[in-house]
Amino acid sequence: PHVDFGLKLLGADVMSIPGLYRFVQ
Repeated sequence: PHVDFGLKLLGADVMSIPGLYRFVQ
């Protein structure tokens, strides 16, 4: 569950911040 929460949070952050998404990729 902890990992799921982190992934969900990260996904939301990426959607909110396009720059972060590029950095992750």
